[in-house]
Order: sequence, then C-alpha cells, then structure tokens
Amino acid sequence: MNKKEQQEEKYRRITQAKIYPLLWRMAIPSMIGMMVSSIYSMTDTFFVGMLGRTELTASVGIVFSFISMIQGRSVRRISVKQKKWLL
Repeated sequence: MNKKEQQEEKYRRITQAKIYPLLWRMAIPSMIGMMVSSIYSMTDTFFVGMLGRTELTASVGIVFSFISMIQGRSVRRISVKQKKWLL
C-alpha cells in the first residue's frame, strides 16, 4: 500500500466512522497526557509545600499555569498539522 492509498484509507476511516467511538479514540491520549501532567504538578506542589515556604508553593502554581498554556498551544499545533497530514 503506497502513501496515497494510506492517506485515502485514513481519510475514509475518519469521515465515515461513527463519531462517538472515533471521538473517544482520538481524545483518550490527550486526556491521559493532561492527567499525568496534573498528577505530576500536584506531587510537585505537595513536596514543595513540605518545605514550609509559601513563595515556593506559589511559584509552582504559576509555573503549572505556564506549562498548561504551552501544552495547549502545542496540542493545537499538532492537531492542525495532523489535519493537513490527513487531507
């Protein structure tokens, strides 16, 4: 199967598959990644909080916000590239 046939097969699969299973299949990796990132941040906050300085705990919260924004932008860019790749 050459590259053009593979792209046509992927396009057909995405456009003709049932929406609900397809949505879950595409969303689960993102959900797992966000969950792992959140668990990592909570663990980091817990151990930094044990140091007893509120400035350190606040900085972890601020950094988590920036990391979330960066992840959101990267997921958006990946999805745009994936769309171009599929079509």
